[in-house]
Amino acid sequence: MKEQIEVRFSAVRWATTLYDMQHCPSRYICMLGASDVKLDIREMALTGLNLLNDERQSPAMTVDFNYPDIVEMLNYIYSQQPKLLQSNDQSDGKLLFSSKTFLAMIKFLMKCFEASDIPDLSQEDPSHSPVAKMCVVLEHAMSYEGSSELHALALKSLVDISFRQPKLVSSRYANRLHWLRTLLSHVDSDARESAARLLGIASSALSSSAALNLLSELTSALDPNHPSRFEIYHGLLCATGYVTAC
Repeated sequence: MKEQIEVRFSAVRWATTLYDMQHCPSRYICMLGASDVKLDIREMALTGLNLLNDERQSPAMTVDFNYPDIVEMLNYIYSQQPKLLQSNDQSDGKLLFSSKTFLAMIKFLMKCFEASDIPDLSQEDPSHSPVAKMCVVLEHAMSYEGSSELHALALKSLVDISFRQPKLVSSRYANRLHWLRTLLSHVDSDARESAARLLGIASSALSSSAALNLLSELTSALDPNHPSRFEIYHGLLCATGYVTAC
């Protein structure tokens, strides 16, 4: 056990000291180290991803870091975990990484995404674009084994991505309305609101009749004569507002 801890410590230490922020393999090691049982290894790994004091850092502080190219980072993660190529429905709801590793991975990928130029993310085939690959990673993070914190972060990240690539995100989830509606009753309030926002974004890709049908289904579920638990009612109310707005 002690030898295993020393090996993990050495791997993360050398990954953070020998290589810079743009080195994809070493950043992947840091993502795995972010879920280590040892606190010193976790903190060292998060430092290597510029996430240790993430909540206290202002946006101006993060601009100075040279993050990896989003395409290269995503391709490396996919090469290390080929099951990401499968749809989330085929993974039996099991997480491909631990929740803490997924949390660190998503936060770091979003920093890479924000640092990327939009033209570099555009490809002729949207299904193979970096944005689509990002969506797949976030969808896998929504597996039932994931923590509420992970689900909330993944959904929020999908919303953030939609601000830069609205057409790709709306068209992608216009065919997954049922999945989004199941998330409206999530136990986490942030997850519910993000799911509602995504439902509104997806509805913008629907025909007028389909959007009206969706809105009708949402409002009819808000039946005061048959009260639901708070989470369901809150999710439906948010979704009704976002779909109406879009």
